[in-house]
Amino acid sequence: MEVDQETAIARFLSLARLCHERRLTAVEVIHQIIHFYQEVRIFTADLDKDDDMLLFQWGASRNLLFAEPTDLRPLKDGKLEFDDVESAFLEFTRQVFAPGDDEEAEFDDLAIHMSIILLYGPASGQEQGGQLRISLKRADDDVKEFVSQPFVSERLHADPTRYVSLVGFCG
Repeated sequence: MEVDQETAIARFLSLARLCHERRLTAVEVIHQIIHFYQEVRIFTADLDKDDDMLLFQWGASRNLLFAEPTDLRPLKDGKLEFDDVESAFLEFTRQVFAPGDDEEAEFDDLAIHMSIILLYGPASGQEQGGQLRISLKRADDDVKEFVSQPFVSERLHADPTRYVSLVGFCG
C-alpha cells in the first residue's frame, strides 16, 4: 500500500502502541517492523536511493523518558528528558527521506525516523554496540545477520524492562 508520510507515521505509532501494550519481545518486534516496512510504502521516498530504509542498532545508551509512543517533531529540545543511567538496548528504526518533487531538498531538513527501542535494564559498561542496515530486497538475510550478533541473540526472547517509541527528525 502506498501512503503519504503522515499516514505512515500514524500507522507506525499504532504499531508501536501495539508493541508496548502486548509487551512484545525483540523477535516479535522484528517481525512487526519488517512487515510494516514491506507493506507500507511512502510514495515520495525512492527505495533505489535508500530514501526509505531500516536501521537496526544495539548497545548501551541513555534514552528519552517517554512511556508512550511519541512524535517528537512538534516538541522543543528543552522539554526532552533522558534517563540518568545507560541501558542496554535494541533499536529498530525506519528512516525516510521523502522529498517529493523538490530536487533541492536536503536530507537534514526533511528526513525522519520512526524508532522502537527495547531497553533491558542498566548497562554493564561492557556492551559492544553496532548497527546494521536492512534492505527491502535482502531483508531475510540481513535479519539473520542481525540476530546472529551475540548481544542481540541474548535478548531476542527476553522481556524488555521498558519500551521507547519515537518519531522525529534525523537531522
